[in-house]
Amino acid sequence: MDHEHINQPEATVPADAWRYDGLDLEVLDDDEQADIIAIANQFVQASLRPGDHAGFRYDSWQAEGEVRAVLGQPDLILNRQVYSGNRLYSAVLFGSLSDLERGGQDMDAQTLARSAYDHLLSYSPNITSHTGPPDDQLKLLAFAQATPYARQLAEPMVGELAYAASFGYREDIFVDAFSGGDAVSQVQTITVLGKIAGWAEANGDWADPAANKAIIALETVAADGQSGHLVRKIASATAQSIVSSRQAEWVWLDDLPADQQSEFMQADALRREALRHEQEALREEYPTLATDPGTHLVRLSSDAAATYDKGGLSVVMVKGEIPRTGSLDTVRGDVSLGLDAGQALLLQELHRPAIRTLVEADLGIDLSDVSLGAQLKLLGHMTQADPTEYERLTAALESVGESAKADFAEAFLALEFGDEFADILVGLAENEDRQLLVQTLERIGNIRHDARRIGQAFLSEEWLDRELAGRVPVALVKRTTEKLALASQEGLGAMASALEATHQATREIAGALEGEFELAEETADYRTLRSLGHKLTVTGRSVGDNARIGFTVRGLGTDARQRLNFRLDFEDGKLSFDMGSNATKGVNASPIAMEVGSTMARGELALATMRAKQAIGSAASSQTIVLHGNHVREVFEDLPELTQGEFGDAVRRFTDRLAAHPGSSTGH
Repeated sequence: MDHEHINQPEATVPADAWRYDGLDLEVLDDDEQADIIAIANQFVQASLRPGDHAGFRYDSWQAEGEVRAVLGQPDLILNRQVYSGNRLYSAVLFGSLSDLERGGQDMDAQTLARSAYDHLLSYSPNITSHTGPPDDQLKLLAFAQATPYARQLAEPMVGELAYAASFGYREDIFVDAFSGGDAVSQVQTITVLGKIAGWAEANGDWADPAANKAIIALETVAADGQSGHLVRKIASATAQSIVSSRQAEWVWLDDLPADQQSEFMQADALRREALRHEQEALREEYPTLATDPGTHLVRLSSDAAATYDKGGLSVVMVKGEIPRTGSLDTVRGDVSLGLDAGQALLLQELHRPAIRTLVEADLGIDLSDVSLGAQLKLLGHMTQADPTEYERLTAALESVGESAKADFAEAFLALEFGDEFADILVGLAENEDRQLLVQTLERIGNIRHDARRIGQAFLSEEWLDRELAGRVPVALVKRTTEKLALASQEGLGAMASALEATHQATREIAGALEGEFELAEETADYRTLRSLGHKLTVTGRSVGDNARIGFTVRGLGTDARQRLNFRLDFEDGKLSFDMGSNATKGVNASPIAMEVGSTMARGELALATMRAKQAIGSAASSQTIVLHGNHVREVFEDLPELTQGEFGDAVRRFTDRLAAHPGSSTGH
């Protein structure tokens, strides 16, 4: 793509200035390279503002041409230049990118970062001093520190900013950096202030003013009633840590008595041995996460670990049916990990050792016992909670008992279906029998696990099968979770029997789908298959108004009619997952199916009522709930409209896979 050139007075630009004519950066399809460019672009965008910053004057010219969108970053490349003294900065930042355009050199992220460092930060004063007032510099530093492949750009910025703060600016200069940011970005700024204070301490008394200004900002935030409770706790703890470190008395080990020397050395040897065993265990559990034996690994959760590099988390691996590995990218997130940028930043900041220790102490749990998905919901809620909500949460965890704390934390996965479930869960812990609550949450967790197993049975290379593999489990778990809204109004007893029946049925379906089937009936457009050794019947109808895949589990009670049905239905181009029974009379009525469907429908209504009450007086639109008295339907609204042929093919593929299981036989 051609770029328009910058129009500017010739007399203003020195003859030897390097002039940016435009580069084609579409070749930068690597996430790591994009991270480097994103952070470097932040520097230049700040320095492009005309005016006086730190006593340094800038003049800027904007191109008449377009702003190019590269890798989803609309402001990544601008035909714009800044002249300052004898140095000309461009929005592309470093000339070595021209090698990428010509294809002459395929630089990796490390080389690219080094190039950015050489062009922007290798001299003193570097570009950090020219990007605005200290609060803006602090935000840029926080941005760089949180980006895995740009952290080496952050290191020289710390010293530059701390040096400037040691010899100038008002005492509360860093306070403004907390304005306008969300809770997680505020935690990010707190982390950087701690680094500035650490640099100041290492450089002697002359740098004390920088540490003092960091403490003032932290104490201001800790006392600020507008900030979230967790943010205030972290700010207070960081300020106290800085003060304690400055007051600590340092001594040489050789100056201690022999017995104390021996005690310290033995303790250090034990610590190192424990760390070695921990690293060996993580490498065995996550063998492909890091091939370099010098890379430090951190256990994030019960199902994830990460590499730790230059003061932050870098590469994350999540276990599962298909292990996922990706960068903890706080600029764009990571599709392979299923994280957006905000979630990546949340994990990055709250898993810093000092902050994680504080959070775990408040919750009374080891975050390593909680899955990554549940952590995202729980920690996200904690960052937004006010003091009352925060105290209610920690009290609720305490009330469920030591053995059930991790299960209660895991239950925060429910927040994927609405933030209201945080208050619902805490309220149930406050008001319901502890044993019944623990049993309820355990069963919902088991249903979630079995739902994922059920979804795997749909999986194939076809796009529709992949969609069903993800959507069917979510529909089942969503409707089961909504029963908690009913329990918050009527007590856990109102959902107990229906939940137990759902638990039994999903366990039976998941187990059967992993086993063998016999083909009991087959016509041109219809099949019935029965599981061997299980109680499941699967029906598949590929054409007509009743096109569907049906699951029927029998024998859930002593009554022969006690069966539970789940159906994937096709109607008017739309797919839906139906749960419960819509039979209302006669021999087809299954009492347990009707109870499950009715309980799900009442849970849906309870949640809708709760949301309507919260929306009163707001601009939120009301939601009309159409209830089917004894069943619920989850319509896949955002799935592209299907033809009957497309769904019929999916039905045949699914039943073909079951009929092909070893040990199956053909019947009539």
